[in-house]
Amino acid sequence: PARQALDDYLAGRTSAYRVEVRMRTAAGGWKWILSAGQVVARDADGRPRRMIGTHTDITPLKWAQEGQARAMTQLRNLLANSPTVVYSIHRIGGQMRQVAVSENVERILGFTPAEVMQPEFWPAQVHPDDSHLAAQVGEEIRSSNDTAHEYRFRRRDGRYIWVQDRLTVIRRSPEGAPIEMAGALSDITVQHEAELALRSSEERLRLAMASARQGL
Repeated sequence: PARQALDDYLAGRTSAYRVEVRMRTAAGGWKWILSAGQVVARDADGRPRRMIGTHTDITPLKWAQEGQARAMTQLRNLLANSPTVVYSIHRIGGQMRQVAVSENVERILGFTPAEVMQPEFWPAQVHPDDSHLAAQVGEEIRSSNDTAHEYRFRRRDGRYIWVQDRLTVIRRSPEGAPIEMAGALSDITVQHEAELALRSSEERLRLAMASARQGL
């Protein structure tokens, strides 16, 4: 690749010579080197006669980039298996728009990230009896940087699940209006149904005890 990059530059097929290569050191190890150069003299026919350049050790930078890439891969794997969907909302053209969402949204909700980020998608999937929460959230984030609500959300298969949706304001305009927010949505259906079952059991127990007392 390095030789090809040089040949392409000298032949005029590219406008600059700049390539990253690994070079062996005197100690036998390897370093990442950024090689860059420029033709400074040509003959009467335009052929390169003199070229100057630099070799820069970029090994620490490459290590950092590789570490970042590994961290991003690990993060994607964690999110893919996480029960929580994370997303980002920005103010665009005066409207709050979802601009990013984790890929596990398809596993949890059945919709692709592209579908979820459509402007009118989210309100259309919220249960009609819970739709008032949108206005409530809007009011809360005017004075608070954090808000959390539980509501029913319709999956692609038509089934409603209970979700907990947490929203945090990351950045505000000079006037105080939210312009960037981060969210985390978790499927709490099992937890919610367990709580309902517990309350129902407690109510049956209360009624049974009341009935027993009346019979004494």
